[in-house]
This record gives sequence, C-alpha cells and structure tokens, in this order.
Amino acid sequence: MNWIIFISIFSLIIGYGISFLGYLEIISIPDLAKKFIKISNRVSIGCFVVALAITVFWPKTNRLKWGISKNQLELKIAPIENELRKIEKESGGKILPDSKLKRVEELNSKAAELRKNYSQGNLTPPLKSIPTKPATWIFQIKADPEVIIVAKGKGVNQAPLKEFNLTYFSKTDKELRFNYKTSTGKLVDVLLDKKKPDDTHYFGMADLPDPPKGRKMMLWLKKGGEGFEGTTLTWDGVRWYPTVSAFLKKS
Repeated sequence: MNWIIFISIFSLIIGYGISFLGYLEIISIPDLAKKFIKISNRVSIGCFVVALAITVFWPKTNRLKWGISKNQLELKIAPIENELRKIEKESGGKILPDSKLKRVEELNSKAAELRKNYSQGNLTPPLKSIPTKPATWIFQIKADPEVIIVAKGKGVNQAPLKEFNLTYFSKTDKELRFNYKTSTGKLVDVLLDKKKPDDTHYFGMADLPDPPKGRKMMLWLKKGGEGFEGTTLTWDGVRWYPTVSAFLKKS
C-alpha cells in the first residue's frame, strides 16, 4: 500500500514541477504536453486519495471483523475450557480412564478447530435469507364522500370502505373468479366473464348471503396495475345502492 502512495506523490511532484517550470518560462511546454500534465496531475491526486482512504479505513474494517470473530471464539471456547478444567479437577492428578481421555481428546480437537476458524476469520455466521411472504389478494369496495352524502339523502347507509381477504382466486383470459367471506363468516362466490374476446371488463352478478334476503352485487372489473379495478352496484331486494369503486389487489 505504501508504494502506491509513493508513486502518487512522486507523480504529483513531477507533474507540478514541470508545470511550475513552464509557468516560469524556464522550459517550453507544447499544448499537448500541457494537457497530458493536467490529466496526469488529476490521476495522481485520485490515486493518492484512494490509496490514503484504503490505508486509513481498511485496517479499521479488518480490525472490526477480527474483533467480532475473537468475541465469538471466546464465547464458543469457554464451555470447552470449563469442561476440561472440571475433568482435571475430578481426576485429582490421577490417570484418567479411557472414557475421560477420549472426551478430553474430543474437546481439545474441537477447541483447535475453533481456533483455526478464528485464524481464518470464519467464525462469523453467514447471513440467513428471509423467506418472502406469499402475496394475498383482497377485495375492496370504496365510496367517495360525495357518494356517501347522496346515498344518505336517499336513506341508504353507504359504508366508505369495505375490505375482504380472498379465500380463492383464479383468472383466465375469459373468466375471473374469487371467493371471500363476509363479516358474518358467510362465503361469497363471485364469477365474472367477458362476453366478447375484445371486452376490457369482466362482468358478473353474485348473490350476497347476508340479510336481507335477495341481496345481489353487480360487478365490473378490468386490469389495472398489479390487480383489477372497476365499479360495483348492490341490490338489497328493494333498491339499488349507489355505484362505488371496486378493486382486486395484492396486499
């Protein structure tokens, strides 16, 4: 590393020395040489900065790595040393039986392996990959404030947001099908399809199991972003609720 710094400093001295002599008009420097000296000076400064940074910071990183390994070595080797001291104390200076001798050899071998790993910097465990959580689909029904006000004027209590986790989802070019459970735990089966191949929206009607009896939902959805978006209408057996936004999206 020191030789890199030496070359950088030497290049700086030569480059700036020639430039200074040219400035004093002691020597004549052609334009091409001036450009070369200018580039050489910049490269020399860059090399010097990089070499200095490596010299200053790399040992700190290295010391940190070895410090972590040393702490791990002490933690891992402490139980081994404790057991060896215990065996020595129990023997009372007498010859150990074969079973104890075998155990001492195993412990010494394990300690030697740990010290070898420490000397090679291999005690730090590799980072564990975190498994990605599988995406789940949700069905959302959203009503704008203006829609809620209009609905209230007609005696309809329109919720601003309803959200359901899907229990089933499938899609083809012609059909879109999904299931979800209502707040009462009842299953809703929704099947939408395209009447023509060039239709942009999937359309269908689903029965809603919660009272009052005869409730239905009409739904139009088209591809949007990573999911689907559109509109929906609800029939409660007497009247249609206002048109609100509907979404199928990944959570």
